[in-house]
Amino acid sequence: MPPVLSEATQAGYLPDYTKITHPIVYDLANEYADSGIAGHVVSVLHTLPATLQEPVQYTFRHHVTKERPLSVVHAADELSADHDKALGIAACIDVLWNVGIIIDDIYDKDDTNARLQPSAWAQFGKTRALAASTAAVAATVSYVARRYSPRDAYSLSHQLYSGVRSLIQSRSLSLDLSLDHYYANYDMRSGFYTRFPIAALRRYTGANPEQIAGVQNSLARMNRAGQMINDLQDFDESGERSRAASFSDMRNGVSTIPIRHIWNTINDTTRQRFSEVHGNTIFGEKELAFMRKLVRDTGVGQAISGHIASEYAAARDEYIDVLAPSTATVQWLDRWIQYKLAQARTVASTLDESVCN
Repeated sequence: MPPVLSEATQAGYLPDYTKITHPIVYDLANEYADSGIAGHVVSVLHTLPATLQEPVQYTFRHHVTKERPLSVVHAADELSADHDKALGIAACIDVLWNVGIIIDDIYDKDDTNARLQPSAWAQFGKTRALAASTAAVAATVSYVARRYSPRDAYSLSHQLYSGVRSLIQSRSLSLDLSLDHYYANYDMRSGFYTRFPIAALRRYTGANPEQIAGVQNSLARMNRAGQMINDLQDFDESGERSRAASFSDMRNGVSTIPIRHIWNTINDTTRQRFSEVHGNTIFGEKELAFMRKLVRDTGVGQAISGHIASEYAAARDEYIDVLAPSTATVQWLDRWIQYKLAQARTVASTLDESVCN
């Protein structure tokens, strides 16, 4: 059991409610706060000096959506796993997800987040942010080894290594590859959240291999859908997204499913110009105008929204099929999926109708 923590101590790893604008995100933040996961997060990171905890705490406060750690707890409860063990694993996932945000912002050179707040590396400096990330990952792996098993710690390390490989691979993926190749890349990146938690909790449940695999596949599909929404948002210059932050995947030469769709929709002449722009860090008005026109003309928003809806539907079906979950869990899942589908429709509409206006 983690130590009993004061509200002030736990608050360092709780969402900043002033950043929340949607009811379901608010409800999940409350559920997260009530669950005790934050107490386990402190247990994971208590060995870090304050100077290294601060960039992680900063990211925790600004990254307010908590569906990932909570989805692990819900799945574990449906599998009758030890609840306290599930909370510890959920805390590890949340630490690693937030560390991933820090690293991803550095990798993409994003100095602001989606809400136009400074990213952790912009706030604390790249050296300190990287040191905090490295220390947090090491502390998480050590926590898993102590509280669960060295084998689980090795499995987590392997998934993290695969995630790093997937990021590197995303810069060399051919745009002619199949959609399944891209899904495989996304799945490599998310294994620490989609595969590791359920595998680590397997011996604390009576679950059969089919159930374990089914939950893992369901989580992977939900992650694919969420990643595609993020990839579409990278094209969006409206609302909270700034012009400076848009098209970062194109600027950095990253291959994503929306970028793949554009490539497979345009002719050879346009592809030549596209190849010159993809990976061109100097992104001026000509490049922006070129990409805005492609985004509108190729209908990428609506096309990718279809993939997103398919992945969420398949995730839901598999989750229910292998777990036969409680009505409350199904309602929790459905509410989150409907929120994300609405988010996808909104960004698709913005891209397909307004990006060139």
